[in-house]
Amino acid sequence: GQKSLFKNTALTSGSTQRLARSARGNAVMGTEAISS
Repeated sequence: GQKSLFKNTALTSGSTQRLARSARGNAVMGTEAISS
């Protein structure tokens, strides 16, 4: 039980970081589109 819980936590934090990174990328692309 404990091991699968840890695995789920790692997966969740990994996908959260990926989401945050893509959101930041989208924001940067948006500002570049506005400034150009």
